[in-house]
Amino acid sequence: MQLYAGFLLKTTDNKLLLQQRDNKPGIANPGMIAIFGGTAEVNETPDDCAKREAFEEVGLSINKTELKPLGIYHTTIPDVGEVESHIFLIEGVKLDNLHLKEGESIFVLDPNQDLTTLNLTPVCRLVLTKYLS
Repeated sequence: MQLYAGFLLKTTDNKLLLQQRDNKPGIANPGMIAIFGGTAEVNETPDDCAKREAFEEVGLSINKTELKPLGIYHTTIPDVGEVESHIFLIEGVKLDNLHLKEGESIFVLDPNQDLTTLNLTPVCRLVLTKYLS
């Protein structure tokens, strides 16, 4: 089973920032809207992984105390297998302070938007549905 750590970014005006994934063959969930994050390295804790991924994916330097746990989700991803996803929330983010380093773009989600119209990854759909309810 793979260990994954991801995070929702919440802006100062209560929007949620997600990753529009690249549409490239060979990557998981190509072209879909996803939570930022990635697979943990050997002996890396979920919060250390989320902190590292925040810097690697959007150039955000945070303290682990800024990570608010949202839950642990178990899913199966085609061509990857079983994944245990530890999801966190990082609040007070300013979009202008982010520098996208991975993915096609940053997707800005209004919390009132209809999720059924969006091409979300399974984990992203689970997390958003729970978080926004």
